[in-house]
Amino acid sequence: MTNDSSDSYVFLNDQILPRDMAKVSAFDRGFLYGDGIFETMRSYRGVLFGLDDHLRRLYESAQQLRINITPPREDLAEAARELLRINRLHDAYVRISLTRGQHAGSLAVDTGQSPTLLIDCRPVRAYPEGWYTNGVRIITSVSRRSRSALAPRHKCLSYIENILILNQARAEDAQEALILTDDGYVCEGATSNIFWTAAGNIYTPSPETNLLCGITRAVVIEICTRLGLQINEGLFAPDELARADEVFITNSIMEIMPVAAIDGGTVRQCPGEMATMLREEYAAEVKRCVEEAQAG
Repeated sequence: MTNDSSDSYVFLNDQILPRDMAKVSAFDRGFLYGDGIFETMRSYRGVLFGLDDHLRRLYESAQQLRINITPPREDLAEAARELLRINRLHDAYVRISLTRGQHAGSLAVDTGQSPTLLIDCRPVRAYPEGWYTNGVRIITSVSRRSRSALAPRHKCLSYIENILILNQARAEDAQEALILTDDGYVCEGATSNIFWTAAGNIYTPSPETNLLCGITRAVVIEICTRLGLQINEGLFAPDELARADEVFITNSIMEIMPVAAIDGGTVRQCPGEMATMLREEYAAEVKRCVEEAQAG
């Protein structure tokens, strides 16, 4: 079943509404200024994986950016689950969007206006299986990640830079683009976090690079820690990737994706043993969470 039709539903400002009845003001600050934040997550068999972590990040960002969010986390979690049930979706993409609300004539952050909160869910669009078996190609973007105290530590609605960076990759027949810091260190992908291995060690950029610490990134680190595998977080030059044995990228929808080539150079192993093993462990973690949720 798809949920693009008029009989599907969204959650908007404390109400579940038919999709074609969900309206947001043309003067909403999310529309006018990109003044808002969002989270995307994936449900498996109707269970939202990493929901608590996604909501924690959403509420922490809202607090730091001084965007009022009125429903308790538990109510928002139940609204997301109910939306999946009403739309009869099991394996789905779920997005929560929060804006500062209607523009009141001033750019002050304390507007006195009610925020706009939207939850949408759709059937998940799986990445092509060939990407997992053969790996993806990535390029290095010409854009650089600044030391901004704001983005991308928060998932801001003003996402145009990431969109343009990804478009650059697609124009060069690649599936993802690597972003470096102003100092030339490896940071993250336009839509993903990045890991690599060398001589049996696992590496990933440090949060010092101003990357978005993805929820899937955290799960991978937790799995490695549980298995006794050390993750080395730090400041790494792009040359480290050129010497890597294997490279993989992560996000909530793709999970763990092997990389076959970077800027035309072939990665030694694709898919490598580490990425394959971690993908299996990630699937086992999802299965465990789903079974626990359904049993409870």
